[in-house]
Amino acid sequence: MKNSYTKQLLHRFYIIFSLITVMIVMVVNLQYITIVKSGANSYAQDIDKYKLYKNQTQLKNQKELISAPEIIFNSFLNKAIPIYPTVENKQYSMSYTPPYNYWMFIIKPTLLIIFILSIIYFFMRTLLQKGLNNLAKLQSLLHQFLDKESFNKALYQDLFQEDEEISQIASELHELFLKNISISASRKRFIKKFELLNELVFEFDEKLVITEANAVFLKLHCKGENFSELLIQENRSNFFEHRQSLQNGNCEQLTLIDSLGALNTFYEIKIFFDGTTYGAVARDVTASHKEHKRVLHTSLHDTLTGLPNRALFIDRLTKEIATASREKRGFHLLFFDLNKFKEINDTYSHDIGDNILKTFALRVSMSLRDSDTFARFGGDEFLAILPDCSDIEHVIKKIHTSLETPYIHDDINILITTAIGLASYPQDATTPEMLIDFADKAMYLSKQKKRAYYTYTQTCDN
Repeated sequence: MKNSYTKQLLHRFYIIFSLITVMIVMVVNLQYITIVKSGANSYAQDIDKYKLYKNQTQLKNQKELISAPEIIFNSFLNKAIPIYPTVENKQYSMSYTPPYNYWMFIIKPTLLIIFILSIIYFFMRTLLQKGLNNLAKLQSLLHQFLDKESFNKALYQDLFQEDEEISQIASELHELFLKNISISASRKRFIKKFELLNELVFEFDEKLVITEANAVFLKLHCKGENFSELLIQENRSNFFEHRQSLQNGNCEQLTLIDSLGALNTFYEIKIFFDGTTYGAVARDVTASHKEHKRVLHTSLHDTLTGLPNRALFIDRLTKEIATASREKRGFHLLFFDLNKFKEINDTYSHDIGDNILKTFALRVSMSLRDSDTFARFGGDEFLAILPDCSDIEHVIKKIHTSLETPYIHDDINILITTAIGLASYPQDATTPEMLIDFADKAMYLSKQKKRAYYTYTQTCDN
């Protein structure tokens, strides 16, 4: 850095030095040419033969008696300069010798200026070299301070004896070093305390590269990894969405639940931004997270069959109506009711009745697609949402076929049958309540008529 900087400054000075020298030579040449021209004109007018003519002004109105290149060329060769004045259409030939020697006239002032500039150059070079040496010392002091977290006292004392600006910079660096020692010690104590915790504590920069971490984190991951790559896609999008708010201070911290690449483990990650880096503390919440998911699943699913319950079904039906409306398409809603289920319960016991419900739920689920929603609505009533279904009769036939095999338990042999009602969006209704109600009415007609299924349109006709 030092050599490069010195070369640049000296190169610039060489250019300035050369330009000044060229300008001085040009100025001296112009002065010389002016003197020679003036002398040549005076010389021509002093010739006796020219004094015989009355009109002395004719010489002034002529072209120049001699050109600048002729002056320079002849003076360079140390020759007399020929001049050819013309008077009354008669041309005369004569020569003019300048009063000054060209070389002495040009070289003396040029050498003087070069000498003065050389003194200035060497004086500036000495000052510049001294300044660069001091900068190099400051640079060395700063590198030791940043890289090794040490401070060269001998170098500091040497710089402190320099001029006021250099000594002031050295003094400020020393104060900064002392503050850094204090902060580093405090930081090390702080990090040491985190080593005693079970939480994962780490930092990452604005490029999301993990730069610092405690021992607990380093058992799972390494420094240099990208934080975003440890997150699942949903949390990654969430982080990038709130990243600017963290940096602006609009959001104090961001909390995510993520596995951080671990299997069957979940962490509650709290992320904050201190102005330069991101800090994060991840606490193991696997037990509470699994319990929360279990409670949430229980609240939204039927405990007997594992199917979505009424609340989750209504939510999915509402969302399906919104999606179908936006995409301008339809879907079908099926309402199931098991035939003679009360008689089965009364005859064989509630345990057999529960097994019938579970068998029915399993067989119908296997007849439907993964994109369909099949739920237990209550008792022996079930509902199904079938989006993008072009052949509803084929699906219903497939369901009835799956129920043809009897349920067998010990000596008990029960054939499971169901009545099915069908309502379609948007032909029959456009709200969840009306679709369910119309499918229910169609189901009751199917039960009365002992048909495989009935649509709400057929119910209206009847």
